[in-house]
Amino acid sequence: MSKCNDSVKCYTPIELVTVFNNWLTDHERCVICIEGIYKKVPRGKYVFDYITDDKACLGLHLSLNQKRSLEENSFVRVCGTLTRRLSDKGLINLSLEVSRIEVVEERVVDEAEVERFRLLKEKMKCGHKNVDQIITEALFEGRMPSVALLYADGSITDQDFEGNIDAARASIGFTDFRESFANTPALCAKLAEIDGSGFDAVAIVRGGGSGLEALDAVPVLEAVAHMNTPVIAAIGHAADRLFIKDVADKEVTTPSGLGKYFSDLVESVAKSKENSRSALTKEIGKQFTEQLASEKKNNEDLRKQIAALTASQKETAKQYAEERVQANIRARKAETDGVAKDRKIREYEDQLKSLRETVDRQRGRFDKDVQDANTVNKALQKELDAIRSALSESDKSRALVVKDLEAAQSKAAQARTLNFLFVLFALGAFAARQFGLF
Repeated sequence: MSKCNDSVKCYTPIELVTVFNNWLTDHERCVICIEGIYKKVPRGKYVFDYITDDKACLGLHLSLNQKRSLEENSFVRVCGTLTRRLSDKGLINLSLEVSRIEVVEERVVDEAEVERFRLLKEKMKCGHKNVDQIITEALFEGRMPSVALLYADGSITDQDFEGNIDAARASIGFTDFRESFANTPALCAKLAEIDGSGFDAVAIVRGGGSGLEALDAVPVLEAVAHMNTPVIAAIGHAADRLFIKDVADKEVTTPSGLGKYFSDLVESVAKSKENSRSALTKEIGKQFTEQLASEKKNNEDLRKQIAALTASQKETAKQYAEERVQANIRARKAETDGVAKDRKIREYEDQLKSLRETVDRQRGRFDKDVQDANTVNKALQKELDAIRSALSESDKSRALVVKDLEAAQSKAAQARTLNFLFVLFALGAFAARQFGLF
C-alpha cells in the first residue's frame, strides 16, 4: 500500500482483494439472513441455487432435502454463513451456506417477472454503456452530440424538460419523437427506428401517473436491453420502481431532472474546458520558464564547451604543424632513398639486359649445334638403314646356303647309306664265295 496524498490511501488490486478477503475471513462465521426470490440450478448432491432481487444474485449452498422444500420463484428468507472463494483473476465469489429456510410467499413471481429478471441479468452481464462519457467526450471534441427524445403521444412532459434545459440546447442536438407507450409493438418499432438513426443517445421521457407498467412489458424491456444506442430512462418519479430504469444505461429520476442533467453536463464540460485552459496556460508558463532556465544552462555549458574546443583546437593545430614538419622530413628522406633505389634498379636492369643478350647468343649457338646434330643424325640413320638392308639380304643368302647345305648333307647321308649297303652286299657276296654258298 502507498499514499497518493495525505487523505487518500492507494491500493494495488491484489492488496485491495486481500484486505477484503481477510475481512470476510473474520466475519464469514457470522449468521446472516437474506431475503429474495429463489431460483433453482441443479448440480449434483449439493445444489448451488441462488437468491436474487432486481439488482444482483447470491449463490446458495443447499442440500437436496432443503432444495425439495423450496419452490422456484418463491419469496424466501434464508439464514446461514457466508463462504467465499478467491479466483486467480482477483474475483471473490460469495455463496451462502444455508442452515435455515423460511418461505415468506410462494410463487410471487410470474413468468413475465422471470423474463424481466432474465433480461436484467443479461443486461448486467453485458454491462451498461457510459452515457455521461459519450456525451462529455463529444462536447470536449467540439462536436454537438445528438440525442433522441421519445415522448408519449399527447403528453406535456416536454414542457418539464424544456423548463430545465437552459443553454444545453445550444450545445446538444435534440430530436423529438412521439409514440403511444401503451401500444407495445408500435413502441418497440419506434425504438428500433431510433436505434438505427445514428444518435449518440436516446432518452425515454414519461411523467408519473397510471400506465407506467406498460414500459415494463417484456418486449419493451428486450428492445431497450438490445439497443446499440445508449438509453436514458427519465420516467415517473424517484419512488416509481420499474425494470426499465434498471435495464436502461442511465436513470434520471424525472423528465425535469433530464433537462437539468444535460444542462449540468454542458456546464461541467464548459468549466472543465475553462479550467483546462487556465491550467494549460499556467503549465505552458511553467514549462516556458523551465525551458528558459534550461536553455540558459545549456548556453552556459555550450560556451564552456566552445572554450574547451578552442583550446583543444589550438593544441591540435600545434600538433598538426609539428607532424607536418616531420612528414616533410620523412618525404625528403624517402625521396633521397628513392633516387638511390632508382640507381640500383637501373644497374640491375642493365645487368639483366646483358645477361639476356648472353643467354640469347648461347641459345643461338645451341640451336645451330642442335641443327648440325640433327643433320648428322639423319645421315647416320640413312647409313643404318642401308646396313639393315644389307644384313637383310645377307640373311636371305645365308638361308639359301643353309638350305643347300641341308640338301647336300641329306644327299651325302643317302650316299653313305648306299655305300654301306653296297659294302655289306659285297662282303656278303665275298663271304658267300668264300664259304661256297653260291
